[in-house]
Amino acid sequence: MFMAMKREVLRLGGYEQEYFISQTAALTAMADVMIDVGRQCWESPDQANEVAALAEA
Repeated sequence: MFMAMKREVLRLGGYEQEYFISQTAALTAMADVMIDVGRQCWESPDQANEVAALAEA
């Protein structure tokens, strides 16, 4: 419900993007893009497995 509320606020306000901080796996899985400060990179959820594999190599 939290992510649905955030997307509705963006739609109603006419905004294109918003940044928020979360350590909740369910919320980060719904994000359009994730910025990983610890790894100093950004990725879309679809890229997460690819980026993890590169990091392990």
